[in-house]
Amino acid sequence: MNKMFQKMFHIMMYCVVIIGLMTAQTPAAPRTLVFTTLDAPPFIGKNLPDGGFYTELSREAFQRVGYTLEVEFLAWNRAFELAKQGDYDGMLGLYYTEQRAKDFIYTESIYDDEVVFFSRKGEAITYTTLRDLTPYTIG
Repeated sequence: MNKMFQKMFHIMMYCVVIIGLMTAQTPAAPRTLVFTTLDAPPFIGKNLPDGGFYTELSREAFQRVGYTLEVEFLAWNRAFELAKQGDYDGMLGLYYTEQRAKDFIYTESIYDDEVVFFSRKGEAITYTTLRDLTPYTIG
């Protein structure tokens, strides 16, 4: 009877191990995030290698924490509104404003750039507000 008990015990343990293996959760596949953005060369662009350095840097950062990042390039207004509505997981390259911070959570800045105006030598253009630039062609 002792041998029969041992045999039954081994069969039960085998079944427990098999059932445990069958019900164990497998490691989750990397989650894919889909962000939107606009074409803004040389930082971000659908025709740039790897989508531009900003896109490549973002992909690498997400990959290091177990996420795959896909990026869809859209017109600015559409990209912004669809990300705001939650149709996308996020948006790349969105400048911080208090108004946008009501709808988005920002990361620490990964790249800082400075937006400036410049003019031809000899032209003295001064301004205090953007409205002061109305008489000029800017492009």
